[in-house]
Amino acid sequence: MGSVEAWRFTQRLAGCVWSLLGLALVIWMSIAGLGLVELPLMDAMLRMMGYIFWQAILLLISRLAIGLVAFLRYDRKGNRRYTWSELWRG
Repeated sequence: MGSVEAWRFTQRLAGCVWSLLGLALVIWMSIAGLGLVELPLMDAMLRMMGYIFWQAILLLISRLAIGLVAFLRYDRKGNRRYTWSELWRG
């Protein structure tokens, strides 16, 4: 990040996004884990590996989205870009 403001914005955004994503994944894994008790061990392990794979995909997507938002809001030097409303005002 090129400025303290851009760094703080990105860290705050990532903290909010990953906290919500973490909460959603904990709830999802708790519900999904209830059905694993009745499965044979190897089937349960394979299903859990699939869950971990999808968690990694969601983490990657969220990381790309956070980077895109930071890119759209700040330039490489950390200066804030104009918003659409500021551009219309002139």
